[in-house]
This record gives sequence, C-alpha cells and structure tokens, in this order.
Amino acid sequence: MTHRDLPSDEALLATLLDEGRLALLAETGLPGSPPEEIFDLFTRLAARLTNSPTSLVTFVDDARQHFKSAVGLHEPWATRRTSPLTHSFCKYVVALNAPLVVDDAREHPVLRLNRGTTEAGIVAYAGVPIYADDSRRHPIGALCVIDGAPRNYDEEVVKTLTDLAMACQATLDARLAKERLGARERVLEEAQSLARFGWFFIDAFDEVLVLSKPLSEHLLPAQSLHSAPGEGAGGRRIPIGEFRSALDEEGRGAFDAARTQALAEGAARCEVTYVFPGAARRHLSIGLRRFARSHGNGIVGAVSDVTDERLREVRERSLDLKLAETQRLESLGVLAGGVAHDFNNLLGVVMGASSLLRIEHPNLEGPDAPLHQIETAARRASELSTQLLSYAGRSNATLSEVDGAALVGDTLTLLGAMLPKRTRLVFRTNGGEAPVLADSAQLRQVILNLVLNASEALEGKDGVVDVETRVEHVARDAFRLAPVGSDCLAGRYFVVSVRDHGTGIADEHLPRIFEPFFTTKLEGRGLGLSAVLGIVRRHAGALVVESNVDVERHGTVFRVYLPLAANANTPVLSSDSTPAVLVVDDEAALRNLFGRMTKHLGFKPLLAASGREALSLHREHGSTIALAILDLTMPDLDGVQTQEHLAAQGFAAPTLFVSGYAAPDDIADLTAGPNVRFLQKPFTIPELEAAIAAILPNREKKG
Repeated sequence: MTHRDLPSDEALLATLLDEGRLALLAETGLPGSPPEEIFDLFTRLAARLTNSPTSLVTFVDDARQHFKSAVGLHEPWATRRTSPLTHSFCKYVVALNAPLVVDDAREHPVLRLNRGTTEAGIVAYAGVPIYADDSRRHPIGALCVIDGAPRNYDEEVVKTLTDLAMACQATLDARLAKERLGARERVLEEAQSLARFGWFFIDAFDEVLVLSKPLSEHLLPAQSLHSAPGEGAGGRRIPIGEFRSALDEEGRGAFDAARTQALAEGAARCEVTYVFPGAARRHLSIGLRRFARSHGNGIVGAVSDVTDERLREVRERSLDLKLAETQRLESLGVLAGGVAHDFNNLLGVVMGASSLLRIEHPNLEGPDAPLHQIETAARRASELSTQLLSYAGRSNATLSEVDGAALVGDTLTLLGAMLPKRTRLVFRTNGGEAPVLADSAQLRQVILNLVLNASEALEGKDGVVDVETRVEHVARDAFRLAPVGSDCLAGRYFVVSVRDHGTGIADEHLPRIFEPFFTTKLEGRGLGLSAVLGIVRRHAGALVVESNVDVERHGTVFRVYLPLAANANTPVLSSDSTPAVLVVDDEAALRNLFGRMTKHLGFKPLLAASGREALSLHREHGSTIALAILDLTMPDLDGVQTQEHLAAQGFAAPTLFVSGYAAPDDIADLTAGPNVRFLQKPFTIPELEAAIAAILPNREKKG
C-alpha cells in the first residue's frame, strides 16, 4: 500500500496548473529536450543502489510527463520519452511535494485504475520530488524507481533517492543561474544598443571632453572630429570646441547653458542636435552633474540617442493631424449630407413644378422665359450641392451601362506607360461584350489600383502582371470568404482578375490589407485597396483575394465580380391597363408634385404621407400597384422599413427610392436587386420617366 494518502483531484489539478511552477519548468527548457549524460548518471545510480529494474528522471507539466532520462523503460515509452498524465505516478509526487512509496499499486483504490498500472505494468514505486531552486516551493518533476512486482521500498531507498534528487537539483540550480545571468547580460546589451547610451566628463581645467568608448564610436564613426586616443578606459579625448562645432547653433547654446547651470546648481539637462558630415543628424539627450576635483570642479554627463523617439513623435503628430483631418471631413460629410437632403427636397419642388409648368403651359417656353431661368438656377443649385458632397467624399457613383471588358482594355493601354520597365503586363479576355452597370471613372480606378499594387509586389524585379476578364456563371459559394460581397447571389458576373508573381502576402497581414492606412511598405499611404473595397461595395459586387507565400507557387490574385446589367424577372404590364403607383413622402408639397408627375406619365397615383398610410393603401389596392416611389427619410417608418413591411404584405412590384441625399454605400445596398432603383432629388419628369423605364422597360409610354 501507499505510504502516504494521495491528494484529491482538485488539489492535484491546482498544483499541476500552478503558474509559478509551470513558469519555472518552462524556464529550465527541460521538457522535450534531448537526453543528457548527467541525468543518465542519476538514473543508473538510482537503479543500481536500489536494485530496481527501472529508474526515471521525469519532468511534469500540466498535460504530460517527460522522461529526461530512463533506465529499463519498456516500449513504446522508451522511444516516445513522454506519456500522458493518465499513466503517471510522478504527478502525485509533484502534487504532494513529498516522497511517495507504493508497495503494490494493484491493491490501491486509486492507483489500481491508473493506466500506468494497467498498461505499463507498474506495481511497486518509490519517487521523490525534483526542484530547480532552493525555495523548494515548486517541484517540477520526480526521480523514481519502479518494479513490476510487489516490493517494500524502505526508508533507506527514499533517503538514497533524496540524495540523488538533491544532486540533480544542484545541477539544475547551476544551469538555471547561468541561464538567468546570460539572459540579464543579453537584455543589458540589447538595452544599451537600443538606447545608444554613453558617458563623458569635462575637465574644467583644460577644457577637454573625454568620451566613453561606446559614445565615441557612436558619434565619431568615421573620425569626423580630429581626435586623439584617450588615456585609460576613457575612450577619446577631444577639445570641447570640436564637440561644440558638430552641434547645430541651437544645440551649442543649449549645451553651454546646461554646462553653466550644472557648475552653478549641481545638475542640468539639455537636448542637442549632432550634425555628421553629409548633414545626417542625431538628437542627443544629455544629463550633466557637477563633481569636485583637486584642481577644480568637473562635469560628468550621460548621453542617450533619442533620435528614434523624436522621429516617432513627429510621425505620431503627423498621424494625429491626419486623424483630425479625417474626422473633420467625416463631420463635414455628415453635415453636407443633411444640408443636401433638405436643400434637394426644396429644389425638388422647384424643378418638378417647373417641369409640369413647361408641359401644361407651352407658351412659357423660350431661353429668356422666366420658367427657363428658374430651371437653370435650380440645376446650378443642385450642382453646387453635388460639389459639396464630392468635396466631403460622399459623392454618389454615376452608374451607366458600360462594356466592362472594353473599359479594362482601354485602361490597361493607358496604364502601360505608368508601369516600371521591368514589369510586363499581359492582358487576356474571352471576347464578347460584358455589359455592367458601373461608374466608368470608379471602375478605372479599381483597375489602376490593383495593377499598380501588383507591380509593386514584384519589388523592382523582372516580372509579369496578368490581367484577365471573362463572363461566367458564379456559384454563391465562391463569395463565401469575400471581404465584400459575401452575400452576393449566384448568377452571371463580369470577372476581372489581376495576378502578380511576387512573394505573396503573409498570413498575418492578409486580414488587414483592406484597412485604411495599413501598409507593409516603408512608404505609401496604404489607401489603394481600401478605395477598391469601397468602390466594389458601391457597385453591388464582390472581391476575392488569394495569396500564396510558397516558394514554387508564390503570388497574389485579386478577383472582382460585377453583376451583369440585366432586366430579368421584370414584370410586363399590359398596354390597356392603367397601373397605379404608390407615392410615399412626408413632405406634402413633394408628395402632391410627384403625384402630378406620375399621373402625367400615365399612372394612377396613390398618395401616402407615411409608411403606415402606404401599408393601408396597399391592402386596398395591392393588385393594381405596378410601382412604389418611396422617400428614404421619413419619421416612424423610413423608406427601407416601409418596403420591408410592404413585402411582408405580399408586395412584389418594383420600387424606386428617392432622396435628397443618401450615402453611396446605402445606395449600393438598396439597388442590389434587379427591381430596385434610386433617384436623386431634385429631378425632372424626363429623369423620372427614365428611372421608371429602367425597372419597367416593357411598359408602353403614354401617348
């Protein structure tokens, strides 16, 4: 039986997981380390002196025991040199922090179930703790002997094992002390290297500056000052005048003032700029202290190079300014959006009413007529609002149907002259038109940023940037990991891929490449990919990136997916019907005006002052409503919420959202479907007619 009661499972777990114990064990570096002769000596002596077939030196962490040395250990444990704690008796020695003796583990209520007993054949066991220091608070393992038959290990055996464990501890203690001393020395050396620290003293009697060796090597790497070797360990002795001449004018004044203050008051501090030949500069922080000598006072100084800190402060100030500017523009954008919304609502009344007057009163036509002047002034006011949004970075994309493949080809032709001569641009297309609804200027910017980014990835070496366009049916699963567009539906897409053959993007950088200002280059703002992401999002597309840092298959590819322009699933209205249009706007003047405009276009207007009124009208006239015109910004239910409630009631007709201002990202989200469009206020009857035609292309025009 055991000579000591075993600890509870809770006490065992608490000891094994003790942070201090695990930290000490990790500091030794022993778990998993190769065998060593000194530890083999301990196990051989233990086996011989106790006449045991097996002896172990084990180190126990929170999950396994590691055999640093083993005599007579069976396979597969001898080869593996480790076992899980389910097979361990030594874990109890560590938890008890005391010797453990077991005569016959098969008769013990706990140990008979231990897999060391059932699988490894442990019957008799005697083990003592191994420590790494004299505190003996944290045992890190055990020295033990094992027998496969019942046996009575007496006190002499325990004393023998304890003596050997103390010798083992002495070995570990010396090794740990040496490692800690070496670590301290390495830290000190690294700290001195980082701080560029040195000292000097000034002999006030002969006006000589004596520099320490590290400081002289730092400041005089190319013998920029005519100095002579100093005596003893003082490094270099130079006249103070020569040191002062290497400081800028402000630094000379600060150094002289600090010397005077140190002599008068006992201590002083200053910061100076040291100018090397060739105009290179280092910023030095100098602390001065007076000391007494037999022939007069002297000054001792400590110098540290703070150039990196000052440069970092300059960069941080620059980043703070950029952040403040970004926040200012963001605030301006919010203000501009609000102003544009209200302003465009007012202009909507002016332009819509003038458009109706032009139709109802043809005699008011003419370039000099007051009506023409009203429309001209309103359009100019609308343009001013648009310019304000553009300045604030919140302008909307001007979407039109373009041939994506042709646009990419034209952009690459212009881009060829901008690339380095060592970059070869290869363009492939599957031919045929690829109609997409896009802002041509923004789509060109996407191609420009991706190709220039791919060229920079070649790092100035000879290389190829492959650009390919095609039209393909894409499964929804292709967008699963896309940073933008992961919710895009399956369908036919225009695809642009840009591939470089550079070194690839490291795994730790890949999730951050689209962050504003993030860059792994020494220079650059890191804004290109952020802009690409925003533009693709505004176009209701998707962006997928793949990168490989493998030596044989390295490189990065960006794939942009844009939905093809199409009018599939658009309802066809019969020519002999009079379809109704649901007009929802909380501004009475605009609501009535839109009703008159839609009536002129051949619809029966149903006017609602709120989203809830719109729901009531839909319940009454749902089967006749061919189109809904919804203002985005309304109290209670806004335009999007109104559309969602209408859809819940079974409304499936196209929707035209109108607003004096909407953020580009919001517009992209709103118009992702084929039966949804957005129209910016103010607008005229022809502009409203064109917007309706885009989602109701098969409706016959009035008249």
